[in-house]
Amino acid sequence: MQPLALGILLGGATMHGAHAQLKERTVLLSGSVGYSSGKIDGSTQSVPTVPSLPNSSSGRSLQLSPQVGFFIADNLAMGLNAAIGSGKNTSFQQVYTGTGAVETFTNKEISKQFSFGPFARYYHLVGEKAGFFGQLAGGYQRASGDFSSSAPFTASRVTKSTGGYVNVMPGFVYFATAKLGLELTLGSLAYTKATTTTKAEDPTRSELKSTSSSFAANFGLRNLSLGASFHLGGN
Repeated sequence: MQPLALGILLGGATMHGAHAQLKERTVLLSGSVGYSSGKIDGSTQSVPTVPSLPNSSSGRSLQLSPQVGFFIADNLAMGLNAAIGSGKNTSFQQVYTGTGAVETFTNKEISKQFSFGPFARYYHLVGEKAGFFGQLAGGYQRASGDFSSSAPFTASRVTKSTGGYVNVMPGFVYFATAKLGLELTLGSLAYTKATTTTKAEDPTRSELKSTSSSFAANFGLRNLSLGASFHLGGN
């Protein structure tokens, strides 16, 4: 899947120069919108003497991330951010039945995510209009998934997960005007720990619970986010 990510950061400001946008007592209002979609076409050949059958899958996801902060010192802002996301993946698989006919089965998975917590962002300017920033964020997150299938002997299931996260995101900013900063990010370092509960609709299967932790470095063009930032108030 090749996602298309779009980040849009919103706010308002009254400033008198590029440096003034990062002054103490400035309010930072921002938010991002991320969207990805993709499709995969393939084939399956379970028996060498039987022709292969086409299979396909498609998916899409959307995430909204509002953020509000306050510059407690020049170049240093702290505040709260949140993220709300949802996604849907659908796959189609064709198989031969015992009579030689072809039957198509459909798998569907719907997911939802929510996170909330504090963040800190520090800017380092390398000129009057350009610079770099690093953002550290962490907090609470939860997610849920609903899987269903028309294939025989495949039970539908519901998954719920709760836990915490910490991530570090570097970025670049260019102040096109005294009020507008254009931002670029290419991913983040992230650590997550969560407890997951899986419950199948099949009454013969018991509820499963597990705890997991992971560390990931997600950088590259597939994580590209472009946006704009504005500030409100300040000296």
